[in-house]
Amino acid sequence: MTDLTIIYYTDNSLPAAFAETVRHKIETAALVWHVPIVCVSQEKLDFGHEQICIGQIGRSFRSIYRQIIAGCEKARTEYVALCEHDVVYSISHFNIHPHGTAEGVYDQNVHRLLLDRKVICLYRGGRSMSLLVGYRKAILDNLESKLALFASEDDFRGRFEPGKGEAEMGIAAFRALPAAPPGPPTVQICNHGSNFSKAKKRAGDWHTDRLPDDSTVDDLIEQWHLPVGD
Repeated sequence: MTDLTIIYYTDNSLPAAFAETVRHKIETAALVWHVPIVCVSQEKLDFGHEQICIGQIGRSFRSIYRQIIAGCEKARTEYVALCEHDVVYSISHFNIHPHGTAEGVYDQNVHRLLLDRKVICLYRGGRSMSLLVGYRKAILDNLESKLALFASEDDFRGRFEPGKGEAEMGIAAFRALPAAPPGPPTVQICNHGSNFSKAKKRAGDWHTDRLPDDSTVDDLIEQWHLPVGD
């Protein structure tokens, strides 16, 4: 899919080597699919085709919204892919898009690497902002409508992602579907010191020490410069 812009957003809190690993993966995918990157950061960052430095606005649900909104406003394509700074994206993640009446899709070909336990678990499904690809205008409208109504950080909980909480808020529905692109999974890096969410992710009933390509957690810690113990 070429009518897509990658919106990369970061609060610049990650260790430099790990952050560079994620950006390199995104940049490689952008070259494969011939799509632009808009980088929205809180400190100046030389990454992507266009850069927005939004300033030191802190780490919060509200600041994430503000950065995504700024990126969507800058993008000119019909679709956007929302990319967080601590997710290692597969190339195929950027080749999914909504069909029919759907306005977005959430990638489900995902594994979670829990750094505190050094295990990998299957993503159980659901909706995570960092896994959303959808219509730029629909995502922008959804986030702006919610941001105008949320008075506190607690208001975001359970309603953070597009497709959650619209009915109870009295705003337009956001229709989202699951998608499972082929190939290696996207990997969410969880339970490290720079995670915005301090809630520890659980391993669940199925977990392992390696990815489908047989890369072990220890291999990934070394290759991706993951922040163990931070």
